[in-house]
Formats: sequence, C-alpha cells, structure tokens
Amino acid sequence: MAEYVAGHEYVREPNGLLETGAVVETHRHNFFHNTHLKKGYWEVHRFEPLLGTDLVQVTGNDQKPLWRPLPLLRVHGGGPRSIVPIPGNMQHKFVLLDGPGFYSCNFCHRHPDGTISETFTGWLDAYR
Repeated sequence: MAEYVAGHEYVREPNGLLETGAVVETHRHNFFHNTHLKKGYWEVHRFEPLLGTDLVQVTGNDQKPLWRPLPLLRVHGGGPRSIVPIPGNMQHKFVLLDGPGFYSCNFCHRHPDGTISETFTGWLDAYR
C-alpha cells in the first residue's frame, strides 16, 4: 500500500493494478473520505451503525456493535459517479468484479481537534 501527501489531501492506494476478485476488506475510518475507483468494475459494500431509539449503537449478545447494510453499489472505475463518498465511522468493503482495477482513498488533512487543514499537520489519526 502506498501512502503520501498530495497537496491538500492524503492519499492511500495499492502499489499496482489489482486482479479480478481482489477484496479491500471491511474497515472504517475516523473521518469522512472519498474513495476514487479509477479502473475496473467494483462492488461497494457499506454499513452504518445500527442505532437504538436512544441513538446509541446497538450491540449483540457478544457485546460487539451491530451494523446495518446499505444498498449495494456497482461502479465502473473511471466512469461517472466513480468517486464514492464514505462518511466517518461507516464500515465499507470493496470487491473487484472485473479487473484490472485501481483505486485511491483521499482524506482531508486535519488538526487533532478534527478541524480540516489545507496543509499536512502530521496528525495521522486523521487517516485511520
């Protein structure tokens, strides 16, 4: 995985083209970011926290948080709507249905208080 500062963004992307069947496993980040699906045909899985009536995330019998799946997206890389916005704390997963494929995750730089910065601050939690 390559990670680098590109002007006002922090970019994370694979080191090369991915083959059909490649999976970016389910994960989440602290803050909003855009995933740009640049090449290939992708399936995008998104899950938001399952909230109770008290707006607190519901947990299962094993005390792990529960997640609600959102509608599945299928995206042609490099085409219209190939930039997928991912809110902070949303679990997401990408599956390459037809490769080769390539993507990048683009994050805003942030200060430790969460506010956006136009320049790299060195606060790496902004990209986790």
